[in-house]
Amino acid sequence: MEPTPLPEKTLTELRREAHVSLSAVNTYLRCPEKYLYSYIAKTPRSHRTASLAFGASMHAALAAYYEHLRDTGGQAGTDMLLSAFSDRWEVELHDEIPVRFDEDESAGAMKDGGVALLSLFGRVPPPGRILHVELPFAVEVPDPCGDGCLDEKLVGAIDLVTQENGTPLVTEHKTTTRRFTEHRLAYDLQPTMYRYACRSLGLGQPDLRYQLFLRQRKPAIEVCPVSRTERDESEMIVTVAMVLRSIRAGIFFPRRDWHCDDCEYALRCKGNGGAA
Repeated sequence: MEPTPLPEKTLTELRREAHVSLSAVNTYLRCPEKYLYSYIAKTPRSHRTASLAFGASMHAALAAYYEHLRDTGGQAGTDMLLSAFSDRWEVELHDEIPVRFDEDESAGAMKDGGVALLSLFGRVPPPGRILHVELPFAVEVPDPCGDGCLDEKLVGAIDLVTQENGTPLVTEHKTTTRRFTEHRLAYDLQPTMYRYACRSLGLGQPDLRYQLFLRQRKPAIEVCPVSRTERDESEMIVTVAMVLRSIRAGIFFPRRDWHCDDCEYALRCKGNGGAA
């Protein structure tokens, strides 16, 4: 397959075309009925989780930092990071969809946690040459059940692509309260999709890593290198294709697990006794 040119469109524009995303695939794998409410029925959400709002605020701050570093060659100060985070945090809190906090959480405490993490990040040495920040992509996916490609392109955005000692490096930022398990580091679809997207875009075969921002009593930042192979990519393509085939077949059933506690559609879910 010929390399796909780097997209000239924004991620929002790419999402207006026939596509599938990592979040859509993961939503279906987690609970097909939630996918139905979110992506097909467009059911209004009852709330957004505080962790989602926090993650969006952290990502906004980090993107502003790397864009400044890329465009000026000078390292942005911690004040810039904190300002970008605080501004986005206020936007998230005042969104029309309310943010729901757990019993042990509050807006002030979470903001303090973000400030602590970004202050710690401000002391991390800058990366190598920055190639892309929030790189949008739309790449074709071969149909494992026939010739040609799927109708939907795989669409997403890569947090950061740098060049380290002549090799591209993809960094995905994650905010979390727990360290990733070995199982997640080995099998999470996100690095696999990013490896496939980079190769499809002609960016080469990248090294991959997570940069974890651990929102704990003692904040910490950890870098977790991960590896993926062509076999992993092939399995990812099969997973994407089977999810899309199930969606076209109208297969939407509730899947009950711990995710139900935070689900934005719990009041509608058949599994919770709500109306379909």
